[in-house]
Amino acid sequence: RTADSENIFVADWVQSYETYFAPFTSKFAPNVVDAAQLDQLRPSPSAPLRILDAAAGTGAVCLYLASLAPGLDHIIATDSSKDMLTTLELKAKAANVQNITTHVADLTDMSCVESESCDVVFVSFGMFFVSDEARPKAWREIARVLKPHGVVSVSVWKHNSTADWLVQSTLAAFPDYDMTKTNFELAYRLADDVKTRKELTDAGFVDIKIGDVKYEHSLPREKFLSLVVDTPILQTNVADEARRAAIVSAARKRLDETCPMTESSCTFEGTAGIVRARRA
Repeated sequence: RTADSENIFVADWVQSYETYFAPFTSKFAPNVVDAAQLDQLRPSPSAPLRILDAAAGTGAVCLYLASLAPGLDHIIATDSSKDMLTTLELKAKAANVQNITTHVADLTDMSCVESESCDVVFVSFGMFFVSDEARPKAWREIARVLKPHGVVSVSVWKHNSTADWLVQSTLAAFPDYDMTKTNFELAYRLADDVKTRKELTDAGFVDIKIGDVKYEHSLPREKFLSLVVDTPILQTNVADEARRAAIVSAARKRLDETCPMTESSCTFEGTAGIVRARRA
């Protein structure tokens, strides 16, 4: 969801994201919001906060936030995908949420947000889309928009069975496939707590806390397969249609082996790291 690297959320895939991914990733929204400890940031219980949901996607976090304190806070949602934000806006309208404003912006350049203007910044499963080279700039940009002592709360993948399926299915079809030339495992760019702590520290953050949360999610068999193979990650990494077809075939074979045809649904799982830090 960032322009500097994998801007892969094109319009024709947003609906698939909303159908297959959002129901799972949204399970972690309460965890990333709870980690920020919003009550401690409010001068009084009814005091509004200025909140930025960066790489907001279709709104899992900001819509959850809006439901907690209807109309109280000023919520800004940014994403590099206009189509994602359009879906977010439609969902907000349907829920009669009127305190969310949206801006198309990359995590490394959120110039639409004033410096030292936000009490808290959320990034839910978005930071790992930024390349290792560009991510320090993204952390600094978050620090820039935060008020002194403001809080950032981030969710990152520690384990994601769909990513693992994609890697394993590729290697099953092409045992000699050079995975170093793909970004199939980009979800794990921030799985190393030591690395994450260093990046935050280098960007000027303190009081860094990281905890893990695990969820499972069940889908009908064919939807589970779509979740694994109908992703823009596969499309952008494997341009050759014949190779993609072979990977899909390998994924279907693995599905038949691990989730028998007699089963109506399959379960995938994910473990997220919930990262909280404070700007010095």
